[in-house]
Amino acid sequence: MMKQYVKICMCLAYLAARFVNSQRCIFNDGYPGNCIPKFQCTSSVVRDVYGNSKYYEPYHCYDYNPFNDYINQILCCPTWQPPPVPPNTNNDVPPPTPVIPVPGQCGVEIKMLNDFLIGAEEAEITDHLWMALIRYTYNPRAVSDFHCAGSLINDRFVLTAASCVSVSTSLLVRLGEWDTRYDLDEQDGQTADPVQDIHVEERFMHQNYDRNSHENDIALLYLKQSVKDSRWIIPICLPTLEDLVNKNYNGESMAVAGWGEKEDGSRSFVKLKAELDVTSIDKCKTAYETQTTITDKQICAYNNRGQTNVCKGDGGSPLMYMHKMDSTHAYYFVAGVMSFGSKACKDRPGVFTRVDKYLPWIKLKMGA
Repeated sequence: MMKQYVKICMCLAYLAARFVNSQRCIFNDGYPGNCIPKFQCTSSVVRDVYGNSKYYEPYHCYDYNPFNDYINQILCCPTWQPPPVPPNTNNDVPPPTPVIPVPGQCGVEIKMLNDFLIGAEEAEITDHLWMALIRYTYNPRAVSDFHCAGSLINDRFVLTAASCVSVSTSLLVRLGEWDTRYDLDEQDGQTADPVQDIHVEERFMHQNYDRNSHENDIALLYLKQSVKDSRWIIPICLPTLEDLVNKNYNGESMAVAGWGEKEDGSRSFVKLKAELDVTSIDKCKTAYETQTTITDKQICAYNNRGQTNVCKGDGGSPLMYMHKMDSTHAYYFVAGVMSFGSKACKDRPGVFTRVDKYLPWIKLKMGA
């Protein structure tokens, strides 16, 4: 009788484990994962970030095995691994960490401009080469379309808004685009390299993103393959410099770009750019006091006509700050990520998620 009882328990445990194994889950800090027995989880994300003492988090799975023991306990095991670190063959030199590009490797344009165009004007073919278009496919037979934008921050990661990637569709990122009507872009005798379309392997939405308040509206897309070398695709710099962290940007001019709607309501085929002026958080709070709460983790900006020029299709686009390193060197840094604006695309500032407030989260997801 006892043997039959043990067999029944083992069968129930096996069936429960198989059921839970089919579940997708979200681990601490937003890592996607699968519900599997503890001994099957070899993710370095769990070990390196949380340590062996916190190796499992069974409560992230909807229903875990009630008959489990320590070995077979069901946990949410992350499916994404950070880039591998080469072994350290020199005891005196620490192993390298995944690279976050530094100024010179990022934030450089083929032709750096001294000023920006006012209003939503067409960008030049050499402008803002880190801009990315995000394409959505709603089902295998559906026609794909681009709806949001983002910015390349290294050869595998694109920074965008969580509001852009919260939909359950497959995603593709297009890099090196200027005019969406043509396969090869040309302007003033310059011919760009072909665009690079790369599928998204993992998406990382901030774990505290709130679609109602727009708080923590930031996300990372991890590409299935590295971007191929091209002088027409360059990452933008993250604001890691000491003088950019917690910087007061009030009154500063910044640039935005994207393929969203123009002021006449038509959608732009060509990349647009505009100059915006940063306004204070207090003024922004007043502008949106009946709609939502504005915090110091956001940046608000508008152009000198009082219109944001940030419209439908511009979500996830970077708010770009040109920082002068010295008298001869200046580089673009991503200060914000477009989150939301007024429905009429005017009268109120555009609201951007402030990137420097999320640097620890970004570095964690990048494995940096």
